[in-house]
Amino acid sequence: LGEAADQVLAKGTEIVFTGQVNYHAVYGVSLAIKDIDLSAMVGEAERRKQETLDPLKAEGALERNRALPLPSLIQRIALVGSPGTSGFRDFGGHLLRNDWGLGFDVEVFPATVQGKDAPGAICLALEKAAAWNPDAVVLVRGGGSALDLDAFNNLDLCLAIAQSPHAVLTGIGHETDLSVADLVAHRSFKTPTAV
Repeated sequence: LGEAADQVLAKGTEIVFTGQVNYHAVYGVSLAIKDIDLSAMVGEAERRKQETLDPLKAEGALERNRALPLPSLIQRIALVGSPGTSGFRDFGGHLLRNDWGLGFDVEVFPATVQGKDAPGAICLALEKAAAWNPDAVVLVRGGGSALDLDAFNNLDLCLAIAQSPHAVLTGIGHETDLSVADLVAHRSFKTPTAV
């Protein structure tokens, strides 16, 4: 399971697996998991995604951030993401080597972007970014599996994006990925580089 182990085996998570129940006279009953069906986890993630979307739609949160003004030339950028990751570096590299030779004022608000702690960390970074008063907040996370990107379907995180006093631009995952965070943002892009 690699880096996804904590998320897949988290308390309350439903998994589909094959295994074997063993009994030992001294150690008692044990369960040996032989294989986990990760495709079932993706189905569970899609169900949670819909559970997040329903209350957001009901309160009109999908349009709230999109209604905020955005300057024609964004120069003061609050960058939320995980420094050192490829998506973060790609965004920064393209910003530095832009075709027009423009300079930008960028302040980094670091946050973990994967795992159970990611939604809370990103919410805190968004709050700090808003206090800096940027032209726009850019939230980036490079590609990964549906499970890796599941943090961006968290209701509290999506509400924080929708309620941000500044336009939030997202570049999460790859071309085929679409998270709820993308849907509540002012504008979403297919990758961090595209932002």
